[in-house]
Amino acid sequence: MISICIPIYNTEVTTLVTALKSEIKTNHLNTEIVLIDDASDEYY
Repeated sequence: MISICIPIYNTEVTTLVTALKSEIKTNHLNTEIVLIDDASDEYY
């Protein structure tokens, strides 16, 4: 399994995660995506 860990802070990552999921599916990889939020504002 491959783990992709992405630290985020006040950033919208929906587009990034969607693109990563597409590549993972295309290449049939056993992968997890972990987003680590570093105390973003409530909006994010």
